[in-house]
Amino acid sequence: MKKILVSCALIFISLHAKSDMDVDIKIEFDTENRKYSVEYILPYKLKTIAFNRVGTLDRVQNFQVSKQFIIEKQYGYDVIHRKDGKNFSKITLTFSDFASFRQGDYPLSIEIGVEARLIFLGHLTVAPIVTERDTIYPSFRGFNFTLSTKPKPRKMITVKYLEDSPGYYLIGDAEKKILNNKDIYTYQIPRGINPDLIQKILNELSDTEFNWSKLYVTHQENLKFGLQADFYNDAIHIALKGREWHTPDRDNDIIFSRTFSHEIIHSLPFERNNLREGLADYLSLYTIYKLNIIDFERFLKEISKKINNCLAYSFNPITKTTTNARRKYDCGAAYIHTMVPLSVIQKNSLSTKALFTLIDSKLGSTEPFDIASFLSKQSVKSFIKKQKDNGYSIVKGNPDKNTVKVWLKLALSSLLEESCGFVDVDINTDSQKIILRTTGCEKYTKDIQISTSDETQMLNLYLNVKQSCEKKKTVSVNNNNLRCPEYELSEILAVKLLL
Repeated sequence: MKKILVSCALIFISLHAKSDMDVDIKIEFDTENRKYSVEYILPYKLKTIAFNRVGTLDRVQNFQVSKQFIIEKQYGYDVIHRKDGKNFSKITLTFSDFASFRQGDYPLSIEIGVEARLIFLGHLTVAPIVTERDTIYPSFRGFNFTLSTKPKPRKMITVKYLEDSPGYYLIGDAEKKILNNKDIYTYQIPRGINPDLIQKILNELSDTEFNWSKLYVTHQENLKFGLQADFYNDAIHIALKGREWHTPDRDNDIIFSRTFSHEIIHSLPFERNNLREGLADYLSLYTIYKLNIIDFERFLKEISKKINNCLAYSFNPITKTTTNARRKYDCGAAYIHTMVPLSVIQKNSLSTKALFTLIDSKLGSTEPFDIASFLSKQSVKSFIKKQKDNGYSIVKGNPDKNTVKVWLKLALSSLLEESCGFVDVDINTDSQKIILRTTGCEKYTKDIQISTSDETQMLNLYLNVKQSCEKKKTVSVNNNNLRCPEYELSEILAVKLLL
């Protein structure tokens, strides 16, 4: 959360500065007209406030304010101020149900019942903007939300929102089931999802140490196919997108089950934050294997995929301005796999909670996990040796599409980073396009697009980049010269985990 000051330039001050100043925000959902009214009561008078979250929600288009006020973009933020320039401490804005947004960000509201919605409060928090020179205002400490409905008043919900508690909250009454002492909201769950999956996973992950109480499953079929999941404030939210979820499909069952398990595992007490995502990735995979949603061969295939992804990061570091978000998932899960002997997996006798206890005890006698150290070539050799010591065989195999895609994306990311100082590469195998987004890079007037149809073409592109960078400091990609990274790109290494 930020306080925004404007004198000659913007200065950002953290919310953590001590202050007793809270903003009261009253949200009322009109269930008949499907409109929201949001009243802000500020702790002191200001000329301008700005919305904290910069995302894809177009507030200028979607939010309405009274005629005395105006909402517009300033300094890259959506801001509100009076037209006459006077100070204010109270304002009300309105917006209609399902405000428009570009996919990739959190929708402002999602239907969870005929007269109930999940609303993303993070889109509604604000910060003070100060334009008077040398004037100091305290940052807002937090936000006291009140959520209610009309014309039929429902249960009023109050939320204390701070920097560490983002997410969706329920406004209105939604139908729910109570399974294993958990509140389960599955309004309009797609026909393609096996309804028994939720109960099966709850039965496996029902230990009291799994600290969560609510599950929201939502479906927006008008969006591009995908899935988004979050765990916050003891609630799990799985957002399904696209019509494809209506079609029964084994892979969809695997994705849903694994995602649900992943979020439940996040609720376990686990102190090693740098391994939290890797642990959830590994144990969620074990959970669906334990429940016979996947077989042992598929389990090994998925672990092999994570090992190969992690090896790609070790030989293709992105060193300057960014880290790849998937590294903590793939390398964390690969590292945790070294803690689990083959016999434990083969017997399939341990519960997920028991396996967690085993892993946690083994981690207690090791040094803290560090991705940079783990990705050194010496550590990779040690990692492979540990797999063999645990009873597995590791053989070099031909790279599949996933492996080639990861290696190629990292190589192209390195080129873009050297040339522009940032990374924005999208490899879409459905549209058979690779896009290097160059917005904000002075060297290029438009994005660089590459057509590709299969892993053979992607592999050849990777080899072309590698060989060109071995001979000179730049490589031509669709007639655009990109600078090569300082490190040498290696041959693609692909391994397969076997019995």
